[in-house]
Amino acid sequence: MGSGEREMDWMMAEYKSVNPGRPYLGSFTGKSIVSGGSLGRREATGKGVYFTFRYMLHHFVNDQRDWLAGSANRFAQSLLALADQPRPLTVAVQGFGNVGAVAAFEAHRCSYIDSKVVAVSDRNVTLYHPDGLPVAVLQQYTAKNWGDLPKTAEELAALGVNAQILEREDVLYLDVDILFLAALQDQVREDNVDFVRASFIVEGANAPITGKADAVLAERNIIVIPDILANAGGVIVSYFEWLQDRETQFYSEEQVYSLLFGKMEGTLHSILPAFFADGLTLRQHCYKHAVMRLSTALYRQGKLF
Repeated sequence: MGSGEREMDWMMAEYKSVNPGRPYLGSFTGKSIVSGGSLGRREATGKGVYFTFRYMLHHFVNDQRDWLAGSANRFAQSLLALADQPRPLTVAVQGFGNVGAVAAFEAHRCSYIDSKVVAVSDRNVTLYHPDGLPVAVLQQYTAKNWGDLPKTAEELAALGVNAQILEREDVLYLDVDILFLAALQDQVREDNVDFVRASFIVEGANAPITGKADAVLAERNIIVIPDILANAGGVIVSYFEWLQDRETQFYSEEQVYSLLFGKMEGTLHSILPAFFADGLTLRQHCYKHAVMRLSTALYRQGKLF
């Protein structure tokens, strides 16, 4: 939390100081490009968060529509109902930092899914407009204002943005189709989950939904793409950064994103058919998939009997 390229550069430099003569480029990831960082690392988590949603709602639905339509699975029917909406899907994004702002921009410009970003929030406010917000303009503003969105009507007017200013927590309770949670943990809890009206939720932050709230959402047939799956893009590209630092051979931004999406697509391809075939939640399937991979590896290595 609250760290970026600058802090990663500092820590790498300190590692280099206390370990003279040892390789140091791969000691920390998320560094600036000039310090051995990877192109695309800053945007990787947000892009991966949106990619998981896009893959499920567009690619998977188009490939498996007949199978999903014939399924009695409650989540399959929820997915098809959302995918077949005759109007643009409405999107709200909690958190407008490295993850949320990138996910919002991806949703704003996506050519695969007809949608509009109607609300974004940060630590101060929620900005809302039913016809959609100019995400790129807001990104440019936050880049010049310490990461903060406009907080007053005067700031919005000066920026030429038409939006309603709401309380920061209001983004959770808006009547939207998609809610991206890209702020802090424990945002949707047992005491407020009944006020959440989104039909589909993507966890960009770590643990933004508590266990009890997650169970309530599942009972309402709301699909939640969990953090363990949705926000894996950052650590995947951190791994790519580590590889590049070891080899001192660096990838282009296009190569980074191609490798990232290939990794995430492979995991989605393994998990989604099973998820839509039984009554477990997607979070449960992700944990099951991870434990099975680990158990299989340990068994084959003679460490699990």
